[in-house]
Amino acid sequence: MIEFYKPIQTISLGFFNVYTWGLMVALGFLLVLYLAAKNSKRKDKQVIYNLGFYALLGTIIGGRAAFIFVNWDFYSIHLADILKLWEGGMMFYGGFLLAIVFMTIYAQIKKIDFLYYADILVTYLGLGIFLSRIGCLLNGCCFGLETSLPWAMRFPMAPDMAPRHPTQMYMALAGLILFFILYYSKNLFKGFKFYLFLALYSFFQFFIEFFRYYETASYYIFAFTLSQWISVGIFMISMYLILRKVIK
Repeated sequence: MIEFYKPIQTISLGFFNVYTWGLMVALGFLLVLYLAAKNSKRKDKQVIYNLGFYALLGTIIGGRAAFIFVNWDFYSIHLADILKLWEGGMMFYGGFLLAIVFMTIYAQIKKIDFLYYADILVTYLGLGIFLSRIGCLLNGCCFGLETSLPWAMRFPMAPDMAPRHPTQMYMALAGLILFFILYYSKNLFKGFKFYLFLALYSFFQFFIEFFRYYETASYYIFAFTLSQWISVGIFMISMYLILRKVIK
């Protein structure tokens, strides 16, 4: 078992503290944007930066709103905590889906091909997921259920000090796998990498959720978590869109 009694939630720079979760999320976002622009045509770079801005806006608003929604019992009596983004508290699907909405609207207004640029961006998105989940590990949040596996860890934010699944690392590793698959995959048609990312991420998310700990029942709908139900829907839609093109 790996002892993990003291998360590194902040880094002191003397006159102010840097929150490690926010730092890793920011580094992940910047890395994805940098690699997408660096490996694209010159005429596409500014569009990628613009899409990145709207993706960031959607991620912050959607991710935070979804997290507050499922934890409303807490936030309804701690309204001031809603704005404490630096402490963590985001849901990937909420942020990701609203980011897609914002980028799609921007693409429609500017009359650019959303799928073309989505294929470029998701190629590197796995690296962003990897870094953001390392941020979760440093923060000590998003841990899993109790386990006796040799890589179990103790988390002080958990309701007890029992060894638990480090589900942050499971998702971090899933992010690396996503990156390598998408980076080395041939783009069979426009939108293929985007749909493949959706299918693979939802697949990983669905199964890792079985090991995730949630303290409130609001995360569950029947036997599955909200994220699992969303994963099922996204997986089915993305696989349909892929097979529709491939089987032609």
